[in-house]
Amino acid sequence: MPERVVAFVDGLNVYQGMVASRLRHLLWLDYVELVRQFLQQDQELGATYYFTSHRRTPPESYARQGVYLEALNTLPELTIVEGSFDRSRAPCRHCGRVTDIPRERATDVQLATYMVHGAGADEYDTAYLLSGDTDYLTPITKVQALGKKVKLLRPVARRSEDLAEEVDYVKDVRATHLRRAQLPGAVNLPDGRTIERPFSWANLEQKERRLNERHREILGSLRNATPPHLERHLHDLADDCWAIEGKARGPNALKSTYQ
Repeated sequence: MPERVVAFVDGLNVYQGMVASRLRHLLWLDYVELVRQFLQQDQELGATYYFTSHRRTPPESYARQGVYLEALNTLPELTIVEGSFDRSRAPCRHCGRVTDIPRERATDVQLATYMVHGAGADEYDTAYLLSGDTDYLTPITKVQALGKKVKLLRPVARRSEDLAEEVDYVKDVRATHLRRAQLPGAVNLPDGRTIERPFSWANLEQKERRLNERHREILGSLRNATPPHLERHLHDLADDCWAIEGKARGPNALKSTYQ
C-alpha cells in the first residue's frame, strides 16, 4: 500500500522567494505538479492545500492574483484556503515616512491547523511542507508527535536551517523544478472563458508575442543584442510597453493591462 502524502503550500512565502530571486516568469505555477516531482516511488499524493490571502491593493497585484487563483481553481487535486490582509501603520525603512502597510493575517495559523488536524485524523502518513517560515516549528513537532513524518520543500531564497533540523526529510526547490511545473499558457475555465498567464509573469519570448507589432520589433532587436545577465532590464521594458498599450486601449483595459 503506498504511503499517503498531503502537501501544504505557504503561497506568500514561495512568492516572495521567487520575486527576490528574479523568477517572476515562473510564478504561473502548478503546485500539484511541483510537489509530484519530489514524491518517492512508494508515495501517493492526495490533497494539496494552497494557503494565501487575496490582496485588495495595489490594483495590479489584485488583478494578477485573481487571475492566478482562477487558474488554480481548475486543478481538482488542489484546495485554496484564503486568509486575509489587514493594514497597520509603520515607518518606511528607507525614508521614515509613516504609511499603511498591508500585512497577511491568519494564513500561517490556517496552514498549521490543517496540517495538525490532518495528522490527528490520519489523513496522511507524510506531510510535505512548502515554506521557509520558522513559525511552523511547533506544528511540525505536533505532527511528528502524532506519528507522522514531515518533508520540507524549501522554496528558493527561503532556506530555513531551523526548519531543516526539525523535519524528517529536506529537499530544495530549484528553478528547474519550477520550470517543469508551469500551468498552460492559456487555461480554460468551467464557464467557457479562457485566461492567460499575467503578462509580467511571462518570459521574454511570451511577452514579445503579446505586444503590438512596433513593440515586438523593438524588444526582438534588443533581445538579440542583450547578454543573459542583463535580460531583467528587458523585462522592465516589455512591462512598460504593455502598460502603454493598455492605456492606449482606454480605461476599460485596466485588467488586461495588469495581466
